[in-house]
Amino acid sequence: MIRQLGPPTFFLTLSAAEIQWPELMKIVLSLRFGRIATNADFEKHDLVRNDPVTCARFFHNKMQRMMAYLKFTNGAFDVH
Repeated sequence: MIRQLGPPTFFLTLSAAEIQWPELMKIVLSLRFGRIATNADFEKHDLVRNDPVTCARFFHNKMQRMMAYLKFTNGAFDVH
């Protein structure tokens, strides 16, 4: 691809950090327990492992919002 298109001007590697997102943990907890749970009620890794679809959708939505911001005229790469 580099031979055909040239070197990239911007390269970004992303990975999900599911257990570090409190808003995701609240969503998964409410889906699993039907209420807001305390830290004693769960192991974060188990929650992520048991509900991969919700976690993947959450990550996808976060990336969609980030891409919209990067493409926005007054976003991260606005030179003015």
